[in-house]
Amino acid sequence: MVNLPALIATTLCFSTASSTFVPSETKVLILPSQNISGDKHIALKAEQVKESDSTLERIFSERGFRVEGPDRAKELVNSQGIDFTDEENYRKDILYKLGEDAKVDIVVFNVITRTMQKRRNDIFENLEGFATMRTWVLDVKARKPILKGDSYDGTSAKNNSVGFGRQVRAVRLGLDQAFKEFVKPYPVIKK
Repeated sequence: MVNLPALIATTLCFSTASSTFVPSETKVLILPSQNISGDKHIALKAEQVKESDSTLERIFSERGFRVEGPDRAKELVNSQGIDFTDEENYRKDILYKLGEDAKVDIVVFNVITRTMQKRRNDIFENLEGFATMRTWVLDVKARKPILKGDSYDGTSAKNNSVGFGRQVRAVRLGLDQAFKEFVKPYPVIKK
């Protein structure tokens, strides 16, 4: 199940971006994902952040983009004293500055704002996982947003995940859907 208004907004956002990149020449800084969902399950929040970080890295690296390691991103954030647990720091000027300091072409930042599970009563009773996220993808050199932090939902239904797995999977599926338009010109490199 897809949140159609959010998908349309995401598609419009990507389709209006005029930048095209040569992946092998494009450096990407993926900032550490944040989970501000308010969920009380610390292990779930950690798993969702881990899933977000690994999905973003996969989206770019499997297409040949040069991804800066997470240690470099954490080092930059810490050296500048930026506290991403404070929503006041989710500003493009801060993200652009981090990208400029890292000497990258693209900076990416994802925030998980809400997660939940909901019962679906089809023929069988199923649980469905949801994750609401905001993602920034900024062209540092052109100082243009490619994806500008709009909110969108990821859903995970009809799967064999147990426990919180559905909510973790919803993060991956939501990011894959949100980046669908951006990655169209960049095929996955077969190894």
